[in-house]
Amino acid sequence: ARSMCRGGAMTSSGQGWRAAMVVAPRVAALAPGGVPCRRVAEPPMAADSARRSAGPPAPPLGARRASAFASGFCVGLLIVRRRASSATRMQARGGREQGSSAAGWERIDAEYNPQWLEIKEASIGDLTWVHAQSAWAIAACLLWCFEVWRFLNLVPPTGLEVLVAGVIYLGLYTSRYQEIGQLPEHYRVTFYASCGWALYSYASLVHVMAGSSAGEGPAEAFHGAACTVFLGSCAYFYASHWGRMCRHWLDNRFRPWFAFGLAGLTAVHLLSVVHIFKALDDPLWWPTVAAVYPTEWHFVADIRFAELFLTAAALFLVICHVRGVMTGARNAALVFAGTVFAPTAALLLEVVPLNASAWQHYFMLGPKHW
Repeated sequence: ARSMCRGGAMTSSGQGWRAAMVVAPRVAALAPGGVPCRRVAEPPMAADSARRSAGPPAPPLGARRASAFASGFCVGLLIVRRRASSATRMQARGGREQGSSAAGWERIDAEYNPQWLEIKEASIGDLTWVHAQSAWAIAACLLWCFEVWRFLNLVPPTGLEVLVAGVIYLGLYTSRYQEIGQLPEHYRVTFYASCGWALYSYASLVHVMAGSSAGEGPAEAFHGAACTVFLGSCAYFYASHWGRMCRHWLDNRFRPWFAFGLAGLTAVHLLSVVHIFKALDDPLWWPTVAAVYPTEWHFVADIRFAELFLTAAALFLVICHVRGVMTGARNAALVFAGTVFAPTAALLLEVVPLNASAWQHYFMLGPKHW
């Protein structure tokens, strides 16, 4: 212990330091020689300072070991639990992936319309195949197989093929017509609109194959009447289905992928709308296009043949959905991918070998505007 006196004298007395700590921070005392001085309590020694700054005394070694063991045990349990839950999720995911992708489709259906999950899944064999439309459907499939062969070999269509197609699809649609009244409203809208589209496809087929170079004749009259039916069918169909999309958006049931498929179908039909506008604006527009592109009639005729079959195939898939065969999102995905996007891409590939026009003729003007 140290004490500092005013005279500069220094003394050391452990007893005085202890008294200073007990009595007061500063204690008056006499230094040797009678000189009054003031004892000042200074900071403690380094060891006391370190001990006080370290906080409370450390627990015993046994307690520290027990605490470390408990912490490690808890961390280990947490890691094991996470790994177990991850393994469970991976096993469940693997089971779903190995089994089928039905869970994903069912999840989409549950988010959109939970009632679809209550439909008992049926097989295609459960459909009533002993029916008049079965014979017409088989005939349409055989004709389609022939047309696919013709598409691949770039063989032009004939008048006999047009006649056969007219008989087959007329029989097919009339055999289905009696049972359409039993369907829900939006399915009836689809069927009636499809009838109008099929009528226009056939009328356009006749127009490009038997039209007059003067732009006047029975084929042009048939095509003009079918144009009105087509436009009315499009207005009827898209007003209903895009209206449903708006309602689903407001009800938080909007399906982006379904809207995408509907937008693709809308785009395909808009091409026919432009074709109709050009043909009705100037009856000589199509003869002019056929003169500039000699194989354009072949390309358009193949498109109309494909439209006839694919429209009927889409209606068959709708019937499957209603009967519980491949229902919900899977059905809609197959309809849009199999009857809209894939066939459109395949038909566009025919343009190059035929040296036909895919889009240029839409910007051509007929003699009316020369």
